[in-house]
Amino acid sequence: MLLIETFIAASRLHGVGLFPKENVEAGTIISIYENTLDQSFGGPFFDQLSELTKTYIKCKGFCVEDEGGYGRYYVLYMGDERYINHSKQNNLQFYTQHKKRCIVAIKDIQAEEELLLDYSEFDQEQYKKINDLIEKRDASQWPPKIKLPIEK
Repeated sequence: MLLIETFIAASRLHGVGLFPKENVEAGTIISIYENTLDQSFGGPFFDQLSELTKTYIKCKGFCVEDEGGYGRYYVLYMGDERYINHSKQNNLQFYTQHKKRCIVAIKDIQAEEELLLDYSEFDQEQYKKINDLIEKRDASQWPPKIKLPIEK
């Protein structure tokens, strides 16, 4: 559940992203996992879901390792957290406080600056997919399509 006011808008990184309406100070908890709204899927329960449902959860959720040693599971937020994009220059980080999973600002964030997580810190599956897409995009732009002047 988001604890700050946000809006969804076009992202310079990937499609759409999530942005704060006001400045956010480093250390601010911007979201907390609320088990009455948000959902977690893992273990045998996840394995029994249909492929379509698994694909949706993997696409819209975050894959995280359980600190209790129970293995991997997916967190599906019912709020707009699903619009937080990946960047190595992240300004957010997952954090566990009192056995509650939180998303915390790790640096000061200006109003209307995109909220970003480094997926490589917690979700290797999604991180690999993003890197593969970036590599394919960059490869499709190489060699650059430049028209050179032809001398006569």
